Amino acid sequence: MTLGYKMLRAPLDFTLPDTFTVDHNKLASLESFKTTRYSDRLFYTDARAELNILTSALIASGDTPKAVFKTESPDFRLTLSSGVEVFVEITTAIAASEARADNVIAELNFAVSSLSLSDPVIVSRLEGYALTFFMPFPPRAAMIDSTMAELKSFLQETDLAELSHERIVDIPTRFQNLHELGVKVLCLHRGVTFAQVTRGAMSVELPWDAAKVIHDAIERKRSMAASWPTPLWLIVWISGHYYSPDEMLSSFRLNSDGISPFSRIYIGGGRSVLLISAEEQSA
Repeated sequence: MTLGYKMLRAPLDFTLPDTFTVDHNKLASLESFKTTRYSDRLFYTDARAELNILTSALIASGDTPKAVFKTESPDFRLTLSSGVEVFVEITTAIAASEARADNVIAELNFAVSSLSLSDPVIVSRLEGYALTFFMPFPPRAAMIDSTMAELKSFLQETDLAELSHERIVDIPTRFQNLHELGVKVLCLHRGVTFAQVTRGAMSVELPWDAAKVIHDAIERKRSMAASWPTPLWLIVWISGHYYSPDEMLSSFRLNSDGISPFSRIYIGGGRSVLLISAEEQSA
């Protein structure tokens, strides 16, 4: 047995066929979202996120099923257009700390952006300015609300005309949480008016080192899936990395020649998907 590697790209203009069903129903046109501290339309529910990953990976490979059924361990049972049934497990490739950091900062960004459009005082103060908070690390769970309160106070109280323009500066020490988190701010006096929160400068691994999380995800699932039904596919979705998926996947190779109990592994992110399949060696 040897492994085949094939890079694929999902088409931009693809639409699911009318016959495509999920648990015997046509795919709902309305998305489903989690309710969080500051939003009810920021993050997909886990079920919808898994379904989005499933369809994204299989569309790229041309393996779009005609019917999908939600199961547990593995996540899905599929009926392919040929009538063959396969089982699919979904997982993501991201360190837990990075996933939390991205989620917390994304939610703070949503809240700040919303205030910049809805709070009369902030709307007035921001007029003509573009403000970016650089937050390299997220607040602890118990400090999220107080950190958000400080961001709001900064927007309501700071005279933006007195801030350095075109240069990133430290947050004033009176905003204790933001100062301790190492938050910096950039105020531009031109262009579109907005306020946002984004990840600050940090060190990151090289693409081939960052790919370790992919290896870890695959090995973890191989161990878990030893007794699951077959044929069995695995989809590993890359999130939370600071490179295009192409950079991580173009030279990606597994550390061993085996992927059992999986017969296929799809590794994707965006439109790029690497398909790894077990192939019989010729005599």
